[in-house]
Order: sequence, then structure tokens, then C-alpha cells
Amino acid sequence: MPLLHLDSHTRQLRPNVEFVSVMRANYPPETPLLVGCQAGVRSIQACEVLAVAGFTNLTNVLGGFAGSWTGDIGWVQADLPVARVAADGLDYVSLHKKTGAR
Repeated sequence: MPLLHLDSHTRQLRPNVEFVSVMRANYPPETPLLVGCQAGVRSIQACEVLAVAGFTNLTNVLGGFAGSWTGDIGWVQADLPVARVAADGLDYVSLHKKTGAR
């Protein structure tokens, strides 16, 4: 679930204004969630946004998937499982559809 989207015109990251609504449409607020990103910085921000939105069981993946610039090992370096393709119905487009928005 992206916290930010890449703007194809500016090549800059911009906030995903539907982040919380997509999360709410797919996960009850008490769902245990591991929140990760590339290096562990955006996931901290995502946890903060979700906590303000009422999600209560959040864990930031320290070091993200690839490891952090401060030396924290990432999910991949820890040899933890990674799916390279989303399971049926779990890609962002499918999850977004549950909000009822276009």
C-alpha cells in the first residue's frame, strides 16, 4: 500500500491521498500490520499516519526491505520471505476498488 506515489510528470513523490481510506477498506484498525518500505523511513511515516487514523497494532520494519543508511539490516538481508508478485486480489488496484472510489 503506497504512502506516496511517483508523479510521472515531475518525477517527484507525492502523498497518496487515499492511503488511509484504502487501508480502512481492507483492514480493521486492530489488524496486526508490519509496515515496511525500502529503507525504513517512509514506513515510520506510514505508521504515524495509521496511528492517527486509529490503527492500533502497528510494527515498523526497521531497516525496511533493503537495509537502512544507519546500518539496520533489511528484511531481504535477514533472509525473510518475500513475494515478488502480489497474490490474487492483494495488488493495490484490487485493494483500492474496495473503497468504492474510481
